[in-house]
Amino acid sequence: MIKILFFEDQPYASENQLFRTLLRDHLKKTCTLQLREVKSVSKFEELMRKDKYDIVILDIMATVAKPFNWTGTNDEVPKSLTGVELLRRCRLAVYDQYYKDTPVYIRSARGEPYVHSLCQREGATGFFKAGVDDLQLIQEIELHCKDIIKRK
Repeated sequence: MIKILFFEDQPYASENQLFRTLLRDHLKKTCTLQLREVKSVSKFEELMRKDKYDIVILDIMATVAKPFNWTGTNDEVPKSLTGVELLRRCRLAVYDQYYKDTPVYIRSARGEPYVHSLCQREGATGFFKAGVDDLQLIQEIELHCKDIIKRK
């Protein structure tokens, strides 16, 4: 079984529902999939500490309901880039050593070159524009799933 955690603060938006449907339909040919969706930072962090996910998909922008302690400076990662901070925490093994090398994809409506560059610098496995690059992201995830299955 492949476990994927999908962080998206607007999971019921039609483009996100379509993405999840496409992901499930496409991967059912390759593997048994457990897709967990979360929309809050606190729930994401709770799940990351409690369980091990094979693949993580992050949205960049998210609402932060309570004060959030950033690992970088506020100038480096503004609150409109919450997903980048979560990526950074994965790579710093804040949740678990396991996440230093786990595939973490960014799927976002944000497409500015500096955002893309920041995600690369922080260790994103890939950066995909929501709605536009979804099939390409699904193909990348499928390749990682096949690799994970071989290793298990």
